[in-house]
Amino acid sequence: MPKLDTSLIEDVVVGCAMPEGEQGMNVARIAMLRAGWPVEISAMTINRFCSSGLQAIAIGAERIAAGHAEVIVAGGTESMSLVPMGGHKPAPNPVLVDTYPDTYLTTGLAAENHARDYAISRDLIHWESQSRTRADDGMGETPLRSVRTIIDIAPSVTRTMSTSAPS
Repeated sequence: MPKLDTSLIEDVVVGCAMPEGEQGMNVARIAMLRAGWPVEISAMTINRFCSSGLQAIAIGAERIAAGHAEVIVAGGTESMSLVPMGGHKPAPNPVLVDTYPDTYLTTGLAAENHARDYAISRDLIHWESQSRTRADDGMGETPLRSVRTIIDIAPSVTRTMSTSAPS
């Protein structure tokens, strides 16, 4: 971001699913300093596994929406070639393995379980995906309709969850 005035940045938030090894310690701070940004800028690395980058962006957006910051740089990083899936030395808690083994499910297996629990078939998911593709407006965007409001984050901002194409 060569045109970004780094003196305006109040925080850097970076999500990382496996913050260890080469992407360990505070990878947000390390990246910020390697980019040549001022040492006075704070930075944090957050972990929410697969959604770490998205969560970092949400944290930045929430701080801005709440009026606690004006400029935050947020995103995610992951090195799939340097840090293996599950990390270098996974060490599941033996009590949880015995009493609640789903704690350590991968995202894919958790999705399979949810599909089974809520009777969502692969055919239904495939049909919905293909329906959205057919409804594409030709610009690479699928028109979605809002189905319910999740949260009001400010009087002038309402976020909605859009999950289905119009019929």
